[in-house]
Amino acid sequence: MGLPQKLLTGGSYDLNFNTNRNAVAGTIRFLFHPSHSSNWRLILTQPLLRNVGPTTNTVQITLAQNAGTVDQLTLVNQVLSVIAQVERP
Repeated sequence: MGLPQKLLTGGSYDLNFNTNRNAVAGTIRFLFHPSHSSNWRLILTQPLLRNVGPTTNTVQITLAQNAGTVDQLTLVNQVLSVIAQVERP
């Protein structure tokens, strides 16, 4: 079972938990000694020069906001063009 997640700094971590049940038979067949083992593993990854900083995670949001602003300005420009054409004698 794992839990991967991105960090604000551009890195990521992955937290894993594993459990195993091992059946170990004793020297006499009717004796049964199950054993359980489990382990946790945490993996941290932080690129040193690639995708560093919090802007890595917000760049797609900024691009979408800029595209929305461009669309709004294009619409205003078209409306003003239509108004200018209508007002011409």
